[in-house]
Amino acid sequence: MPEPQTAELLEEQQVETFSEIGRTGLTRFGGHIKEEFLPELQGKKGQKIYREMAENDAVVSAILFAVEQLVRGAEWSVEAHGEEDADILAADFLEQCITDMSHSWESFISEIMSMLIYGWSYFEVCWKVRAGKEAQPTAEEPNPATSHYDDGLIGIRKLAIRSQDSLIGWAFDEAGGIRGMTQLAPPNYTPTLIPISKALLFRTQEAKGNPEGRSILRGAYRSWYFKCNIEEIEGIGIERDLAGLPVMHVPKEILTNTALSSLRTELESIIRNIRRDEQEGVLLPWDKDFPDAYKLELLSTGGRRQFDTSEIIGRYDARIAGVVLADFVLIGHSAVGSFALATEKRHIFEKAVLGWMDSIKGVINTHLVSRLFELNFASFSGLTALPELVYTMPHVPTLEEVVDVVSKMADAGATIFPNLALTNFILGYAGLPELESDEYDEMLAAGDFTKPADPSQAEPEEEEPEPADVDLT
Repeated sequence: MPEPQTAELLEEQQVETFSEIGRTGLTRFGGHIKEEFLPELQGKKGQKIYREMAENDAVVSAILFAVEQLVRGAEWSVEAHGEEDADILAADFLEQCITDMSHSWESFISEIMSMLIYGWSYFEVCWKVRAGKEAQPTAEEPNPATSHYDDGLIGIRKLAIRSQDSLIGWAFDEAGGIRGMTQLAPPNYTPTLIPISKALLFRTQEAKGNPEGRSILRGAYRSWYFKCNIEEIEGIGIERDLAGLPVMHVPKEILTNTALSSLRTELESIIRNIRRDEQEGVLLPWDKDFPDAYKLELLSTGGRRQFDTSEIIGRYDARIAGVVLADFVLIGHSAVGSFALATEKRHIFEKAVLGWMDSIKGVINTHLVSRLFELNFASFSGLTALPELVYTMPHVPTLEEVVDVVSKMADAGATIFPNLALTNFILGYAGLPELESDEYDEMLAAGDFTKPADPSQAEPEEEEPEPADVDLT
């Protein structure tokens, strides 16, 4: 028979059951994350490079613009998860809070999208007591926040961005969980810890619990780096081809005599700074005994280059756009690609954006909505479930897609016309004038619309008689 467990063993097992033993494996030293293996992309240096990519590269800017416009086009609403009176009141209260902030909900969503560039975005949640528009100052609150409501409930004053470049370190607990962000921001430049319990942290991904996520531009860095270098070399080459390679003939004493080093430096400066513009010109000495001394000429290069830089740069642009499945923005730029291919790629891109939208919605409902009702729990007794902020991302089909769907439904026997709402939708989408109801009724009475034939009501076709057997004997 097994030996009975001792009290010490039971206590030890109970401690292991409710304690956290392992760690996430996040590479960090103090408050600094060291997951990035390229030194140039770590910390402040990495933030500068990602900002340069976002603001100084046409393809990256186009991709970020496409993402932001899709996200800003989403419609947010409040959804109650219960039928009790308290559930309906809670949903109304949440909708009031998101429209009663000192900034718009759309600007908040736009600020969140900075996480695409840096991998994360951090917001401090600032609360307020809803004391009406004429809130009176007190010793504790000399500048009280105004509100459209005066019910005394706690609402949201603002969701304030805490910029990525103000980060000086992260605070972690003993188990590796995030305690907050320490920032050093102008104008005071005072180290300040913003606890996670008072903040919202949005990330593109959450590998190893990394608070800094991962920039969507990380995979495009290598292609962007080479493309920038090639573009710079291409620009220098074009300038030199147009201006010519400057060559100056000088006496050999200038190259060998150290006493003439200052003159040599001056002549080298003239060579390097030759540019073709409205102020071009060179002033040089001339000696009639040595007419070829200080002779200046521009050598031009002939023939084509072995490498097509436009093709190389285009290849890197395609790789940059392909990192986030946005290469449809390049279709047609090089006389390649089709409209159908662009449409299909756009649909895939929209699905990828939906993943980020689901992540944003999860953070808002889990950490903002729940805290809001914890602060106001006494006012919503009987609440069966918390309301939820949800979004709808309208898909705008092309006119060809609409016509294709309608045609296939009609071919399948569906009664499409007469239908005034559907007719006006198609006409309006095509940019054509919509029909008035009276005009539509007149067209219907005149027989301008015909219903598709019902196959079940069709008369059976007469079978042709089989030919009689003929005796040929």
